[in-house]
Amino acid sequence: MAESFGVDPDSESDKPAYSLAPASLLSLLDVYLKTKAKSAPAAGSTPAPAAAPATAPAKASGDNKAAAEALKMKGNALMSQKLYDSAIEQYTEAIKLDANPVYYSNRAAAWGGLGEHGKAVEDAEKAIELDPKFSKAYSRLG
Repeated sequence: MAESFGVDPDSESDKPAYSLAPASLLSLLDVYLKTKAKSAPAAGSTPAPAAAPATAPAKASGDNKAAAEALKMKGNALMSQKLYDSAIEQYTEAIKLDANPVYYSNRAAAWGGLGEHGKAVEDAEKAIELDPKFSKAYSRLG
């Protein structure tokens, strides 16, 4: 992020300008969750149709985890070649085997590479839902 925004995280002169103090990451997460809850459809209203979620087993077997990890690695190689559609296919197959937040986060990056930001947000939010402490998912959401 420092590279993208041209800031030096180690610079003492930049720290006051970019500080979130007195806020913390946890307090920002709390604000996000409260805002998200407030924007949920009211009781009795018809919610907007949701995209079908990618389902995955809650607990993957050792074989599934290994296969999913191999698919993730293929996806990563395709990402480095900017073959986003193919990378998405690999991450989707990995997700079917193991609901790992990393796979959702990586797929969010691939969706972003295609300019499909709505789908990227959905995957980043799913990664956060699976692991609220997975900081890279917040980066993808941003």
